Amino acid sequence: MGKVAELKQRRGQVFDQRKAIVDKAEAEDRDLTEAEQKSFDELGAKQEDLSARIQRLEGFDEEEPGSPVAAGIVRKTSPDAPGQGGVKERYEDDPKRGFPSQAAYFGAVLDAGMGRKVDPRIRGLWRSASGGGWETYRQTAGSDEHSGASDPYGGFMVPKGFSDQGLMIRFEGDPSEGRTRMIPMDTPKLGLWKRVDTTHATSVAGGIIVYRRSETGTVTAARAQLGEVELKAESLMGVSYATQELLSDSPRSWMAMIQGSYSDAFASRHLQEVIRGTGAGQFLGFINSPCLVTVNKESGQVADTLVVQNILKMRSRVWGYGNAVWMANPDAYPQLATMFISTNTGGWPVYQTSVVDDRPDTLLGRPIFYSDHMSSIGDLGDIACCNFGEYLEGEYQPMQQAESMHVRFVEHEGAFKFWKRNDGRPWWGAALTPKNGSNTRSPFVTLQAR
Repeated sequence: MGKVAELKQRRGQVFDQRKAIVDKAEAEDRDLTEAEQKSFDELGAKQEDLSARIQRLEGFDEEEPGSPVAAGIVRKTSPDAPGQGGVKERYEDDPKRGFPSQAAYFGAVLDAGMGRKVDPRIRGLWRSASGGGWETYRQTAGSDEHSGASDPYGGFMVPKGFSDQGLMIRFEGDPSEGRTRMIPMDTPKLGLWKRVDTTHATSVAGGIIVYRRSETGTVTAARAQLGEVELKAESLMGVSYATQELLSDSPRSWMAMIQGSYSDAFASRHLQEVIRGTGAGQFLGFINSPCLVTVNKESGQVADTLVVQNILKMRSRVWGYGNAVWMANPDAYPQLATMFISTNTGGWPVYQTSVVDDRPDTLLGRPIFYSDHMSSIGDLGDIACCNFGEYLEGEYQPMQQAESMHVRFVEHEGAFKFWKRNDGRPWWGAALTPKNGSNTRSPFVTLQAR
């Protein structure tokens, strides 16, 4: 048996001893005793020493049968040869870094991360300035859990040439994205003052009134009414497990899939809460907001229908229509797309189909988006007109992710966690009564169930 193989065997024995200590404590559902912890730490130090010796010796073992050098993938250089400091390995010009397949590459990465032999194609070689021989370096930094707790050098640069594209039915999109009023949060709770404006009958400035006065006349003092809106960041989280076999055989494809899937899941949940969140541990949706205006259906209107009078009356109740967008259930499209205003001489459509790529259709001049999160045709919330500039969205922690190989160690699975902390709600406390007229107005308007 060669020296490297002997050291690996000894390291494996040490690993088994450490694992036995942990398994015994877990089987008895307790923490490690002081003696067990001391033994565990001593074995850990011994394991690290063996790994370091193995790594040093493997630098001289690269011409063994089946190695990258023997295969001609890596060009062997001598530390004593002049002018070799800038030698470039052949595999560096290969977009796949000399690996024949994706599984071969990530198998080498897993071997390195678990303390086994580090393939030269993912570590490179250099000679120390002191002339002390060959040493290894890692090509990227990080760790299996984004910390220095274990494998502090982490993964390796992913080579080009392997596709991470897959096939998924993606989330259709969130029309509120980029339209809400974003509020940075430095703390989990944030209070914002607001001027209370519920009526413009006497004042358009929350009670502040201005007067014309004569040269010696006086004016009545006015005071603005103020209130507070509180944003409280709540956690939105998802956790998934993957077997070590899956991670070993197809890690990059799996990670691309899981990241894309969670991106869709978070976006879909965001839109759902913006529309109909309860406000208890989640966003307050505009459907449940106290400022929502619900337009009555027409007298005698047939169930599950939309008529042009519905759309015109909704338009008249929207505050800030120039910044608003329409949202509807996809089942509403056939009725909306054929809707028009009749006149004695004909009429004109209220719905305009877009003739430009990546631009939405318009309804009464404003963009319209379709979403399954809107109610079924005929129910409250099947169509709405929203000025999302009046919707506050506070972000305390943006999307983050972490992974662990220890959470389900016995099950031979890795755990992947995704989370963010945020809050959102319309800041209006009530619909606005105009100076003249009795119909209230709001940034969020929907239609009565039919």
